Amino acid sequence: MKLKVFTAVCLSALFMVGTQGTQAAAMKKTAKSVEVPLSFEKQLSPIEKALSQQKRDRSAKKSIDENDQIKAMTNLKSAPTQNFLADQHQRFSRFVQAIFPQQSS
Repeated sequence: MKLKVFTAVCLSALFMVGTQGTQAAAMKKTAKSVEVPLSFEKQLSPIEKALSQQKRDRSAKKSIDENDQIKAMTNLKSAPTQNFLADQHQRFSRFVQAIFPQQSS
């Protein structure tokens, strides 16, 4: 009896340690953004500065364009019309009638 209790305690402790480790690994951020220090930008030529500024502007514009596209897609969705609902009701009624046929006497 004591062996079973000891085994259960050991297994539960093992599972607790395992779940904590997996949760910590899942919470850890894998992608880190790289910031360019200001001292590095001062050493760049004007052309390199302009190129880096263009890259930043493009990435900002790209995210704005994606947000606009998502908003447009959600606005295009329309509510079901009455004809659609009537068609669905008719199909369901036929399905139910096929399963439970009316007995004529």
